[in-house]
Amino acid sequence: IRKRRGRSGGGLESLSMALLEDAEREQVSGQPAGGDTTENGDKKNSRHQRSGDNATRTEGTTAETSCGAAAESEVHITDVMKFGPLFWLLTISCFVIYGCVLPFNNVASGILLERNLFASPPENCHLQHSDECTLGYLQEGTNPSLDSTGDGICHVAPSQAPLLPSSVNFTTSDSDKSNTWEETSYVYSNLGPHNVDCGDPFWLEGCTEDYCTKQNDATEHAGKIMSIPYFISALFSPLLGHIVDKIGKRAQLATLASSILLAVHLTMALSDSSPIAPMVGQGIAYSLYASVLWPSVPLTVAKQFTGTAFGVITSIQNIGLAIFPLIVAAVYNA
Repeated sequence: IRKRRGRSGGGLESLSMALLEDAEREQVSGQPAGGDTTENGDKKNSRHQRSGDNATRTEGTTAETSCGAAAESEVHITDVMKFGPLFWLLTISCFVIYGCVLPFNNVASGILLERNLFASPPENCHLQHSDECTLGYLQEGTNPSLDSTGDGICHVAPSQAPLLPSSVNFTTSDSDKSNTWEETSYVYSNLGPHNVDCGDPFWLEGCTEDYCTKQNDATEHAGKIMSIPYFISALFSPLLGHIVDKIGKRAQLATLASSILLAVHLTMALSDSSPIAPMVGQGIAYSLYASVLWPSVPLTVAKQFTGTAFGVITSIQNIGLAIFPLIVAAVYNA
């Protein structure tokens, strides 16, 4: 037991001596006894500094990358030269199709009047009194249309215009209702349809009431027929757009729409059939083509050029809409 106590006491004395020696070294050197703590702190500071340098370099690299990406994404008007042939093919198609549809619709009412609703009267007919009004308060009696023999009444089809007098000669002194007339005199030795203004009460109520009434009805009917393509487009465009999204086949559907338009115009040009069916076909073709065309534009150019591409194709489309009416007028007057 004495030996064990002695050994235990010696261990405590050795531990006490070691602690005292550490305290003396700390007083002499001015550093904590655990000197490696400073070294650890220095290492930690060094690691923090290297981490900061790395973060700074990373931020610089990110900034340079962002600047490079911004420089590459800049868009200039000259970028249209980078558009591929597929975009220009789409643009030409838009130019032709819209040039065939919209300018045609602008003049189609007049075409329908001449072709279907208000055609020229029969050539073998004439008025009983060719120098008198046909119907109105300036015609006190009757002035029927006669056939070529002069014995029977000439049949004028519902789609034909009534006959006009070959000449008229009236002034404001000839009627007490002349205060509503737009002119002071109406003297025509060779009267034609271009001389008759159905907005003038002289013609509408006084002299050619039958002609003007039928013309106004035909004009209203033509307007209703020409609204068919737009009603079809309003009703079926969402459905056709959904079909295009679902099945794709944009090139085939655009070709189908163009073929339908070709059939519509050939029918209108070569036959005298009712215009209702062709106008329905035009409405379907117009809706189908629009559903294919505009979603296809972003597919033909890079993403950053999408707005420029829409601007270019719309500009060329409107150039066509300005040129085609001039061509139609030149052909009509030729």
